[in-house]
Amino acid sequence: MDRLERKSRARFGFTLVELMVVVLIMSIVAVSVVPALASVSRMRQGGARDEVLRLLETARAMAAASGRPHGVRISPMDSTLTLLVARRSGDVEEAMDAVTGRVHEVSLETMYKGVSIESFANGDGSTGQGVLWFDYEGVPHTRTGDGVFIDENSAEASLMLSSGVAVVVHPLTGMTEAP
Repeated sequence: MDRLERKSRARFGFTLVELMVVVLIMSIVAVSVVPALASVSRMRQGGARDEVLRLLETARAMAAASGRPHGVRISPMDSTLTLLVARRSGDVEEAMDAVTGRVHEVSLETMYKGVSIESFANGDGSTGQGVLWFDYEGVPHTRTGDGVFIDENSAEASLMLSSGVAVVVHPLTGMTEAP
C-alpha cells in the first residue's frame, strides 16, 4: 500500500510526450480555423453587397408597382440604408416593412460586422449622406428634402463599401450592379 501511495503522489505533471500531443492537436485545430475565419469575412462582405443591391432594387420595384417615388436614404456616417416613399401629398416618409410593421432600415455594421459604407456619390454629383430616388419607370432622380422633384440623374450613383466593393446605379435605366 505504501508503494502505491508513493507512485500516485509522484505523478503530478505531464510527460513530454503528452505535452507534445496536446501542442500538435492545437496546431491542427488552429490551421483549420484560420481559413474558416477568412471565409466568414468574405461571406459577410458578400452579404452586405447583396443587401445593398436588394434594398435598391426593392425601392425601384416599389416605385414601379405603386406609381409613387421610392428612395433609399444612404448614410455613410452610421452605415444605414432606409427605404423612403414620397406620398401624393408631397410628404416624404420612411417606408414600413409589410411583414414586421417597422421602418424598413438596414444597419450594415450591425448585420455584417466589419462592413460599413465608406462613401456615397449620388447621380446629381452630391456626395455624403443622400437619398437615391426612383420614379414609376425605375429611373433614378433627385428630390429636395421635402420631396419636390429636381431632375433625373445624369451620372451613375455609386456607393462604396469598406470591403472595396462599389455598388453602381445606372442613370437611364436604374439598373444596379456591383462590378
